[in-house]
Amino acid sequence: MNCPNCNAENPPDSRFCHRCATPLQPIEGAAVDKTLTYERPPFAPARGTLFAGRYEIIEELGRGGMGRVYKVYDQKLEEVIALKLIHPEISVNVQAIERFRNELRFARKIGHRHVGRMFDLGEQDGQFYITMEYVEGENLKSFIRRSGHLTPKKAISLAKQVCEGLTEAHRMGVIHRDLKPQNIMIDREGSARIMDFGIARFTATEGLTGSGVMIGTPEYMSPEQVETGDVDKRTDIYALGIVLYEMVTGHVPFEGETPFAVMIKHKNERPRNPQDSNPLVSAALTGVILKCLEKEKAGRYQSAEELTEGLVKAETGLFQTEKDTMAKLRLSPKRRSRRWIWPVVGIVIVGGCLFVVWNQVLDLRKEISVAPVQVSGPEQHAVRIKPPPPPGTPGAGPDESTGSKTDMGRRILSFLSSEAFKKMSPKELREILDFDKQMDNIKTAIPDSPPISETWENAYSNIREGQRLRDEGRFEEALKRRQEGQEQMQSLLTMVAERDKALTGKAHLAETRTQVRAMGAGRENVLYRVAERSEREAEEAMNKGDFPGSRALFSVLEQVLRLSPQCHDPAECLKILANMTQGMKKTAEISSSSQPDPWLFNLAKASEEEARQSITQKDYDRAAEAYVRAAFLYQKIIDQGI
Repeated sequence: MNCPNCNAENPPDSRFCHRCATPLQPIEGAAVDKTLTYERPPFAPARGTLFAGRYEIIEELGRGGMGRVYKVYDQKLEEVIALKLIHPEISVNVQAIERFRNELRFARKIGHRHVGRMFDLGEQDGQFYITMEYVEGENLKSFIRRSGHLTPKKAISLAKQVCEGLTEAHRMGVIHRDLKPQNIMIDREGSARIMDFGIARFTATEGLTGSGVMIGTPEYMSPEQVETGDVDKRTDIYALGIVLYEMVTGHVPFEGETPFAVMIKHKNERPRNPQDSNPLVSAALTGVILKCLEKEKAGRYQSAEELTEGLVKAETGLFQTEKDTMAKLRLSPKRRSRRWIWPVVGIVIVGGCLFVVWNQVLDLRKEISVAPVQVSGPEQHAVRIKPPPPPGTPGAGPDESTGSKTDMGRRILSFLSSEAFKKMSPKELREILDFDKQMDNIKTAIPDSPPISETWENAYSNIREGQRLRDEGRFEEALKRRQEGQEQMQSLLTMVAERDKALTGKAHLAETRTQVRAMGAGRENVLYRVAERSEREAEEAMNKGDFPGSRALFSVLEQVLRLSPQCHDPAECLKILANMTQGMKKTAEISSSSQPDPWLFNLAKASEEEARQSITQKDYDRAAEAYVRAAFLYQKIIDQGI
């Protein structure tokens, strides 16, 4: 049996294509809709249009597989709401419309501050629509794209709010079944709101979806959804685990070239440890995420309430070290047993020695001189610490504020002989050593780039200042400074990742240039010339720290270079470049999760107009530069997911 979609050959009894998952046989007992032809194109109301006699269109908010969502003013209710216009091809599907009715019937039972309210399902001239609460803000997917990834503290806070909404929905017997960042809105106060129970199922009702029908979004589908098996509230727990993973790492755990490939990974592969992508994710939070993503439902959290308890424990553990330290230092020394001190002294001194050579973290070799000393037996060596030269003289070490590895070494060695060391438990000592190791791992991964180095110095300075304040007993101030440092570390890791992507784009551009030259294209070609000049702008942007902008420009220039061998006449080349720019414009409009940034969009359109005027003046180089600028702006809109 050949697949009607990809023409792949499948066994005769196959129900789904093994390559693209397209259904091959009608499901027994399922209703088959007759093909209906709608006579007019999809209705796209303009701003100010009065729809259904009461809804004044304000603006389009976004679009998806089910339809377009608009911000409207309800003249009867005299308030702003959201209106979803269902695609005509879905409107003619009786089962789909019935499912929307069930959506309203069940979703309206949920009344919670973290669940978006649904209002009504209506029809106007054959056009079905749903009205719902309007939430001023942005969806979580856009929030993650803009931030790179969230801090563990922010991710836990949002996940707890989603858990509250799921708890109420599950109590009413409603399973979302398509929980994903696009369906979670973040309002202006930073609160999360679960939206679009569009494929929710009421657990006490049978027959709302046919047996064997796969429903959900591949990147967030649970293994039981992949198998088209029974789902329950633990399916939403799995999806929330995926969302939480994406919040702290910036990407989903399973990716593939096709939806089918992603679904197979959900079924068979174990997710990578989120700490591999973000070292600042705690072990406790990692445990929560991985438990949500267990393949078997029995291995996950069994309810949203249980998951909330796990998140609370992970949140408490973020700064438990500071709280424990505060409690220990307030105890009287006479009440503290010190039987453990001397074994720990030996362990930590050995550990301190290992730190001297470990990855050159302490890097004290510039401060150390080795002189031979004659003792009984073979010649040995003694280590002498030379006094540091005065600041400002040749060979002088960095100032205390620089956060150098040498200074870190002095701080640790001084700590080993301090009174504070004698008052700390073995657990606290291990945590401090682990923290310094983590800082060094991050520093090692940082490239030699001025914007990144500056961010590192600020972050590390805040963390070190927090340690100093803690040593002085100013624990509240210490906690605040350390939190600031950790948030800056998150920004730092995002910058490093963006720089890596920009360097990859630059490498691809260089490889494409080599291929194009081999095909005979050179500076006589207008597209080749413009790409060569614009490449310098991309490199300047990267040197200034605008890594997303440089990455977008490198990507556009690679496409321009690939087009250069396809034309020789300047007018012909400009026509090809104009078509490429128009294609990117359409991609920016379609892929945007909300209304495209009007400022960027207007700049891009103005650049296109400048290009057309330059063509009439036969200034082809200027026209090509204007088209490249427009394509770059459209690429930024695509990358931002606006």
